[in-house]
Amino acid sequence: MARRRRLSKRKSRNGAAGHPDDGLLGLVLLPHPYVPEAESVVSAFRKYALGDEALRVWREAGEPSGQSGHVFTVTTGEIVTVFLLPARVPDPDTEEHMRFSCGRYQDDWKRPEYRAYLVVWFDSHPGTPRWLVMSRFIAVVAAVMETSRATGVYWLGARATHTANYFLRTASEHSVAANATLWSGFACTAEDDGQFGFLSLGMSQLDMPDVLVMVRESSDSDALTFLYDIIHFLARRGKPFDDGDVFVDDDEREFPIRYVPSPLQPKKLVARFVLP
Repeated sequence: MARRRRLSKRKSRNGAAGHPDDGLLGLVLLPHPYVPEAESVVSAFRKYALGDEALRVWREAGEPSGQSGHVFTVTTGEIVTVFLLPARVPDPDTEEHMRFSCGRYQDDWKRPEYRAYLVVWFDSHPGTPRWLVMSRFIAVVAAVMETSRATGVYWLGARATHTANYFLRTASEHSVAANATLWSGFACTAEDDGQFGFLSLGMSQLDMPDVLVMVRESSDSDALTFLYDIIHFLARRGKPFDDGDVFVDDDEREFPIRYVPSPLQPKKLVARFVLP
C-alpha cells in the first residue's frame, strides 16, 4: 500500500538545484534578419531580471565562429550566446507548438510571422536552483526580444512557441509563478470516461516527470491555474512527488497523487491529479 505523505503548498521552499545543469535554448523569431546592439540587450535585461544580477558583454559571437551575434556573461556566473540565422527554423514544431502556449488563449493572440531567428543559448551555473535558472533565462530572452523587434520565441524545453506580446508582458510581472507559463507549455488531453486533462510539457528541464490534471469539463480554467500552481510548487521544492503523496492546497483540499502513463508518451510516467 502506497504511503500517504501530506505536502502543503504553504510549505514549499526554495529547493535544491536538482538536475540537469544543462543549457537552455530559445529561438527568437524575427520579421527580418537583425542583431540587436549588445548594450541595448544589457540595458533591457535589467528591466526583466528578478534580482540584482546584471548582464555584461563578453565578446562578439563572430569571434571566432564567424556568426553574427554576441556573447554575454551574467554576474551570477552564467554565459549567454546570441547569434543570428537568416532563415526560417527548420523544425516544423516551431509553428505546431504555438497551440501549447498559454498565450494562444489570450484575446490579443496573433500568429507570429518570421523570416529569420536568433539562437539564444544559456549555460546555467551548476548548483543554482532550476526555477532561478529559468527566471534568469526568461530575463535574457525577454531582453533579446524587446531589442530585436521579435514576433515570438520558440522555447524548445517548453515545447511552446509564445508571441512576443505574451512573453514580454508575462516576463515584466517579475513573478516566479507567472514565469512557469513561459518555461512550460501545456497540452489538452481526453480520456475514454469523459474526463479532460491538462498536461504540462516542460518539467523535463527540472529532471522531473510532467504533471497531469484531470477535470470533468474541458473549459475548466481553474484546472489550468491548478496545473501551473503545481508546476510552480515543484520548481520551488526542487524534487518530484512520490507515488501516493497527498498534496494539500491553500483551501485544505487533499489531492492524492498517482503516477500513470503519459497520454502523449505512454512510455513516460506523469504525476496525475483529479479535481473534484
